[in-house]
Amino acid sequence: MTGIFTTMGFTANRILLFQSINSVIALIGEACCVLWVDHTGRRGPLIVGNIASGLSFVVGAILMARWPGTVNNNAAHYIFIITTWVFNFFFSSCIGPLSWAYPAEIFSTRTRAKSTAITSSSSWLSNL
Repeated sequence: MTGIFTTMGFTANRILLFQSINSVIALIGEACCVLWVDHTGRRGPLIVGNIASGLSFVVGAILMARWPGTVNNNAAHYIFIITTWVFNFFFSSCIGPLSWAYPAEIFSTRTRAKSTAITSSSSWLSNL
């Protein structure tokens, strides 16, 4: 992530601040998931989280393409930072934790261990 922020023209000190805020946002998102997932269910947060994360990626990509770090437009650069925080919140509150919990709940007891192993390894491989 620091490479993206560098591309947008931010200094190392600013990037460290942004990453620190990003980590706090992730913790808040994960706490929201733990507190509310039993009340909201699994399907709704997964749908909302994927839509919000996808839209934040689209907005971030447009901002990077239209106003890269070489262009002097601080507003666009800071909006880009906010889109990364929005993505991180929705990922941490919806997609991240539920991608581990959901597979363990949908398979029968007979196939749960193998199925969860396959979904977990798929998750790890897709992050490489």
